[in-house]
Amino acid sequence: MNGPAMMSSNRLTAQMIFYLSHLSNDEVGAFLKWADEHLNQQADDYRARFAPALRGLALVHAGRSIEDVSPQTEAARRFLGWTKTRHWLLGEDSSQPPR
Repeated sequence: MNGPAMMSSNRLTAQMIFYLSHLSNDEVGAFLKWADEHLNQQADDYRARFAPALRGLALVHAGRSIEDVSPQTEAARRFLGWTKTRHWLLGEDSSQPPR
């Protein structure tokens, strides 16, 4: 995923959250259940990259914060489209020597 693809993914996620904000709590819960089932059908690499963002969304829907410290929230992330360093969704840059 390159820079333009990352920005597109972020814009699409923002639109999704906008539409989710117009649904009832039960409808959002049903969406999150569907999204989790759909994510579990994807390739391992895709699942590993996007699962933290979906967990973060599910935590917020449950009225919790990503900053909550517990084993359940350790892998939860916000999906922000900007960063000063390499975006966590891109994984490690294997072209760079280890530090």
